[in-house]
Amino acid sequence: MSCEYIEKSKHQQQLLFESEKFASIAGMVDGLSHQIKNRLNNFVLASELLGSGLEDLKTKHAQFIEENSDVGTFVSDVQNLIKSIKENVNKTNSLIKTVLIFSVKSKTPDKFEHFYLKEVIVSSINLVCMKYNISSIPVIVDMDDRDVVYGLRHQIQEVCFNCIDNAYEAVIEKTEHIKKIYLMILIKISIMYLR
Repeated sequence: MSCEYIEKSKHQQQLLFESEKFASIAGMVDGLSHQIKNRLNNFVLASELLGSGLEDLKTKHAQFIEENSDVGTFVSDVQNLIKSIKENVNKTNSLIKTVLIFSVKSKTPDKFEHFYLKEVIVSSINLVCMKYNISSIPVIVDMDDRDVVYGLRHQIQEVCFNCIDNAYEAVIEKTEHIKKIYLMILIKISIMYLR
């Protein structure tokens, strides 16, 4: 009986260690996300200043830009770069928000709440993209932004992530087999109300 007690005690200590480790990681995620967001804000400010200066340049020197195609091409390239910086900052902010949602679970107890399902699905898609180090996956999300569900947000997030991850893996596997046919496989996510 004492051996059984010792084994249970070891197991409980291991579980406690694991939960403390995850709580510590969650705290680190908060700090890291804050630091990353500060740097992203600098990119946003720099791109705004660059964009504003570029617009002034285009206004003041429109004829010169029009007469010199190399300058016009350069201006166009810089505009595309500014747009790309803003898009990438938004994507990175979205990923940070998603990672924070996952890290919050270890700090707060589960509670039922109302939330927008599409937000959970989009953040799950972002996590799948982060897992595979890709910018997007072939997915169509066919639902209203205002569709609300009531449940444990973190658990539904995990279910959505696992479903989308499994679907993406299946798409990759099938795509390898049908490359010669020139078909594209899409993942479609929609909501259906049951009465």
